[in-house]
Amino acid sequence: MKNGTDRVFGHPGLYLGLMFLVISAQLFWWLLFFAEIRFALVHVQDERDRILEMALNGDPGLVAPPYIRLENGRYTVDREVVEARRHERDRNVVMIIAEASFFLAVFGAVSIILVKLYRSERQLAKEQELFLNSFTHELKTPLAAIKLNLQTLKKRPDHAATPELVEGSLREVEILNRRISEILLGCELSSEQSNEKNGAGEGTAFFPILERTIGELHSLIKERKAVITVGWLPPITGRLRSLLPSGSQIPEALVEKVVVDRSGIVQDNLLTLQTLEESPLAVEPRELGSVIGELITNALIYSGELARLRILLRQKGRRMQLFFVDNGPGIPYAERKNIFRPMVRLQRQSGFVPGTGMGLANVRALLLRRAGSIRLLPSPEGARFLVEISIKKSTSGAGHEA
Repeated sequence: MKNGTDRVFGHPGLYLGLMFLVISAQLFWWLLFFAEIRFALVHVQDERDRILEMALNGDPGLVAPPYIRLENGRYTVDREVVEARRHERDRNVVMIIAEASFFLAVFGAVSIILVKLYRSERQLAKEQELFLNSFTHELKTPLAAIKLNLQTLKKRPDHAATPELVEGSLREVEILNRRISEILLGCELSSEQSNEKNGAGEGTAFFPILERTIGELHSLIKERKAVITVGWLPPITGRLRSLLPSGSQIPEALVEKVVVDRSGIVQDNLLTLQTLEESPLAVEPRELGSVIGELITNALIYSGELARLRILLRQKGRRMQLFFVDNGPGIPYAERKNIFRPMVRLQRQSGFVPGTGMGLANVRALLLRRAGSIRLLPSPEGARFLVEISIKKSTSGAGHEA
């Protein structure tokens, strides 16, 4: 949708192009004008020299100027003077052309920069508009559901479906709270105070936060009939490097167990997996919960029903690697460079995708604040995210055997 400026004045690139043509034409006209004047001056100077030569040759008593010499009984203009004049004329022409070309080049470069800035500003405005529309929808949808449930309870307090209505309202409140939290977190991370790398206290254990996050997302997991498995990959030690080229398979896990099945029942396998890991991560519990929650939510939303998410851990020196692998449609190649930008939401063929577009941007900002990282790995199908977080303190490293 075009804004008011575009409707009134049109595209600024058009005006820059017209200005470029007008200035180019003006410079060309000035070049022709100066060239014509210079040719006229040269003609006058040559005519004056010719008349002076005739006068001196006709009346030997006249005093010749310094640039006219007597050669073979006749007065002629010194050849060195003629060459110097020609050289000066050529130098002036080259100087004018060079200055005009430099000005055109600078003007052209500035025009290109202005057009790019305008396009980026338009893109930002478009993203902001989409973000506001999406966020408004994200707020209105839960509120509408809550209002409908309350109206039903008001009309029929003894309705048989009262527990379901209350549960549904609480679920919508949870969704609403999550969306608002995403926006508040994004504002917090964009402030100057968020750039300070505060200490992470005693560190945070991964599995308790994962268990809590799965509990918070239980309604979404159950709705999507998702299966979530968690496992350990062989640790990286010595000089061995983590290489996952395009199309390669993630190494076979030492141990991998289902923690949530299709029926939404949370298994007790987290306790077994937790005994294999005692390394606290250099991140606050709230931050780790936001990272895990966003990646799980994205995987479930974009994978649709019967989603399957694998969460794999691997220790690499003093850092912990967390792989989030889903069975969704994956991320288009053209969109991969934008997914960590704020207010960017990927579309899905099946229709509207919930979310604010701030999730992955918040995750990246949180991890950067803790000297961590997140990146999208090449994958033939689905999406693979790799999160790296520093380990708060060294461990014996003996707890990774199956």
